Amino acid sequence: MDQETITNHIKHLSKAKFDALAGLVLRNCFNFTPINVDGSGDGGSDIRLFADQANNQIARSIALQMTVQEKDWKEKAFDDARKSKDKLGATRYFFLSSRAHQQTSLREVEKGAFAFYVQIKGSFHFGLRAV
Repeated sequence: MDQETITNHIKHLSKAKFDALAGLVLRNCFNFTPINVDGSGDGGSDIRLFADQANNQIARSIALQMTVQEKDWKEKAFDDARKSKDKLGATRYFFLSSRAHQQTSLREVEKGAFAFYVQIKGSFHFGLRAV
């Protein structure tokens, strides 16, 4: 399969199937154990990550938001990044979307998040993924 075919398949996944795919990648590629905590009061992070003892502190610092929505995704990404920092103390934030977004739009949101969180001790990673 080429990239365009894979992108098209991912774009048409339901929320449940996209969440399952993300969980598979987190487990098999990053060695995290993901627990879906999506819902009201999730603090801007749909997934709680667990890892072995050596990587558990890293896992606890990560907030991960997933979406299949196409409209208002920029606002969602930024709002959830802010919530995850304020409510969960996250120092790393990853926003996974099943939708392909233009690189210019991704950079715009990334810059805004970085500027907002520049005062945080250490760094705040804002990872946007254009599938």
